[in-house]
Amino acid sequence: MLTREFLFIIDPRCLHRMSAFPLTPFLGAVARLAEAQPAVKIQLAMPSFFDAKDAARVRQYRLFIRDIAAPLGDGKFYVSKDFSSKHRGLLSAAREGGQKALALLALAQATKADGVVSDARELLAPRYSLLAHHRIRVIPLDEFPRWIEVCGIGHSTFVSAVDPNRNIPEELFYQWLDRKNRHLIDWHSRVRPQLSPETAEELRSIIYNRYPFILYSRDMVRFFELQSDHVARRTERRRLGSFVGFHLVNLYFHTWGLLDHLTLVANRHLGLGLADNRCSIAGDDFWAAVSTRALALRKAVKQQSRVNDWIAVMSDMRHPAAHKAMLLPTQLVSHTPESRLSDAEVLEILKKEDPEPFEIFEKDALEAMIPLMISNWRWRKLKVMADGVVYVHNSSRPYVRPALNSVDHDVAMLNEVLDIFLMELFAYTPSPSTA
Repeated sequence: MLTREFLFIIDPRCLHRMSAFPLTPFLGAVARLAEAQPAVKIQLAMPSFFDAKDAARVRQYRLFIRDIAAPLGDGKFYVSKDFSSKHRGLLSAAREGGQKALALLALAQATKADGVVSDARELLAPRYSLLAHHRIRVIPLDEFPRWIEVCGIGHSTFVSAVDPNRNIPEELFYQWLDRKNRHLIDWHSRVRPQLSPETAEELRSIIYNRYPFILYSRDMVRFFELQSDHVARRTERRRLGSFVGFHLVNLYFHTWGLLDHLTLVANRHLGLGLADNRCSIAGDDFWAAVSTRALALRKAVKQQSRVNDWIAVMSDMRHPAAHKAMLLPTQLVSHTPESRLSDAEVLEILKKEDPEPFEIFEKDALEAMIPLMISNWRWRKLKVMADGVVYVHNSSRPYVRPALNSVDHDVAMLNEVLDIFLMELFAYTPSPSTA
């Protein structure tokens, strides 16, 4: 069962960037989600024991944020030995910033919170290590409104955390309320009369259909990440990986589709005369033809190693999903002394840890169960180096990619390539807030 209840701990140092009057929009979104039928309940909590003045500040938000007046449990947090020395230094109790970071992490651990909202360097620098080794998600305040939206979107409840008072039909949520998507739509409506019907329709399909599909896929990846972590904190077991993988693959399909779609737009607008099947973001024929009509476009994409390398990575992500075994996110693990124990040694441990199965099941049933029991025990003893990664084994250089931690980067890079094409082909001007 997917949870409809979430808890986030907010660093009191974020208060200076929030407002009770007028109300910070994401707080309004939390209230609207709670009123939905059925409700999506997002509880926000904040410690007031860091500073004597924090209690008065938190009191302004008492309708939205629960005050935690004292540490819960023993109030201690023990940093994994697998952290780098740099990150361990940031989280040292010998530093004031480290003390506050440890207190927030202890609260998150005690409450099994779905995230900690903070802009503190002590928490942001090791955020991926905290997620991998402690299942604690650290979210910068600027990114938190999107996570509020994600909690609702996964349950088909679409409420904007930027403009929560607007009622927009679900099928138009991204087109109207995502700033980048809305900027693209406004631009398209202005330039459409100046374009050929074919080019205008290709751009309409990209902006109104495929781009929102990408944003939705990204948000559903995030939603099932939240849900999977929520289960893991309570059961020590990973669940819902298939749903994360499904939406991640969908993200790559539509990202590659949009990139190729841009080449069709360029082919028509520049009059390159290529057949559609010769237009591809990775196609030599296409870029050779572009060089004769729009050399600046070719240079902006093909001669920027950062852009060109990202396109190559998207090729590595998308093509296996279309043609062979899919690259699905998993854990990167290494052996420990326990995981290397022999089957006989593990079997003896299992008998001591939980003797009941060995007493109630028949011999034939036990013989069928024991190999799986040993395998599961050994898997739990492996050391997790990273989570949500894919192993790419291509012809040139195998590599490991942090796929789940890269989805926002991938959308940002797609936006950059999209802007390059539109600027070079149509003198498009990206909005400073959406570029």
